[in-house]
Amino acid sequence: MNPVIEVATSRLGPLIGVLIARVLPRGLSAWLTDRLADWAAAKPENHAVRAVRANQAVVRDWSERDPRLNNVVLRVFRNAARGYLAFFRGMARGRDALEATCSVEPALVDVLKEAEAAGRGVMMVGPHMGNFDIALLALHQHGLKPMLLSLRNPRGSVLVDNAIRRHYGIELTPITPQSLRQALNRLRSGGLVLTLVDRPDSSGEWLTFFGRSTRLPTGHARLAQATGALLQLAYAVQVGDGSYQVKMGETIDPLALEANTKSDAVRQLAQAVAEAMEAPIRRRPEEWLVFLPLWPESAGVEG
Repeated sequence: MNPVIEVATSRLGPLIGVLIARVLPRGLSAWLTDRLADWAAAKPENHAVRAVRANQAVVRDWSERDPRLNNVVLRVFRNAARGYLAFFRGMARGRDALEATCSVEPALVDVLKEAEAAGRGVMMVGPHMGNFDIALLALHQHGLKPMLLSLRNPRGSVLVDNAIRRHYGIELTPITPQSLRQALNRLRSGGLVLTLVDRPDSSGEWLTFFGRSTRLPTGHARLAQATGALLQLAYAVQVGDGSYQVKMGETIDPLALEANTKSDAVRQLAQAVAEAMEAPIRRRPEEWLVFLPLWPESAGVEG
């Protein structure tokens, strides 16, 4: 494994990031972050680099041999690194500064507040775009406190990331049968549950994503189908140097769905979400931060 990626994804990664953001001047920390990202992206044999290259080729409808992908991969790695730097720099300056680095599109706040007032649950879903942690804090700033369904068995840097999230009051719940029951109760009582749904999932269903078949998670669709909660797409994008905004995507109402069986309804809802994610990713593919191969047959790598 590339040593930069190995350290970044270890438990030391977030701690080193916080140290860099606190100790180095803004310009120097940004320069160093870019150089580390460039070093990581320049290793074509690395699993994460191969995955990004393959995923971006599908999204852009390019050949995987297209030389333009070299620069695309570099930009993806830089955007990921800059997102972490923005988060760590905000942490170093205090909670108010951290929350100020991200805004929420007013239309999204309105939809969530209206659902809350009506006592209807919302299952918020989205792709890995922009800056997920800062987006969560931005939602909190508006009084919107979702239950976050996260990876079942977190490892390495994710363990530290989760500890940081909890420190800032984010309700983080690894996906287990018990947490799914809690999510059901939250949605039935008109609450907000959030999860990201664009990572490959061997226990998911085969769905069409960017014109190709891949296994994606369907738990969000099952929760919405079982509770009648709205499925609301949301995603974060860069709006300046170290600044982000949470944008509103499609709203999918399971009560408007016609299906013969529950399994049909779940599949239709999950497919609708997958298709809804395509537009924001196509608009800003270099801000789509998925480092696992979604279509292994196109990359020659194993999921």
